[in-house]
Amino acid sequence: MRNQRIFRALSLISLSGLGLALPACSSDKNEPATTAVFAADSRGIDMSCGGFFDGSMEFRATREQLTDSDLALLSHLVLIDAKDQCPTDTMSCSVSVTGGDGIVTTYRSTALDGACDQPGKVIAFDSLAPFMATLPCLFAKRGTGTTADGGALVPSVPPDVRCLNGLFTGGAGTINRALVVGDSGVAHHVELDRCDNQYRSPAQLHLTLLAPDGVTPLAQGMPVSDPGPDQACWRLDYTFSAAGSYLMNVAVDQGFQPGDFYFRFY
Repeated sequence: MRNQRIFRALSLISLSGLGLALPACSSDKNEPATTAVFAADSRGIDMSCGGFFDGSMEFRATREQLTDSDLALLSHLVLIDAKDQCPTDTMSCSVSVTGGDGIVTTYRSTALDGACDQPGKVIAFDSLAPFMATLPCLFAKRGTGTTADGGALVPSVPPDVRCLNGLFTGGAGTINRALVVGDSGVAHHVELDRCDNQYRSPAQLHLTLLAPDGVTPLAQGMPVSDPGPDQACWRLDYTFSAAGSYLMNVAVDQGFQPGDFYFRFY
């Protein structure tokens, strides 16, 4: 046994003398802990996700706005090496986490964990998907389409200050969403975002709130004086007299750039 130890020591010295890198010795006891993506002192998260078939949405929350269940799911996010592939038309996310020191770190996460010519670490999509599945934020194209009798499907949206819900337009037309109001006598805020920039003019959109009958106008949107970082263009504040489902109608004029934009409801 003693001769074996001497031989190993001499072998390591010989390899070192040749300038060859030596493998690091490690044990389970000395293995460094894996760095958590969302740690116990993380202050918040900003996540934008999108795909060709679903459209996009964004979720923002401070730690105080996250539930115990949210925190538990986020604690299971893990980093892996991106795979050498780039599947098309799949879901991808940009996840920015504000650490306890205030530093924001941004990660990528894609379905099938593809690198898409950006090798490095990504959040394993299987570890992010359970958290995504709990979010109330609406993707731009989910729940849309037509019914069996040819009518239009209207997705329902609960109020949540953390969500930028997606809206998709392919050109001139109307977009409807059912705003779910649980309490009467409570003021709610509706806002259209990503619609005031060099490619899009607020004048090309019109925001109207309709009664549960889907016909009677209750309020008209007002132009936003300061678009801010979200490029807001229209807003509407309304106190509902009764709980129910109210229709938000967005009329899109010709010339508005096709693609996704967003709305907030809280």
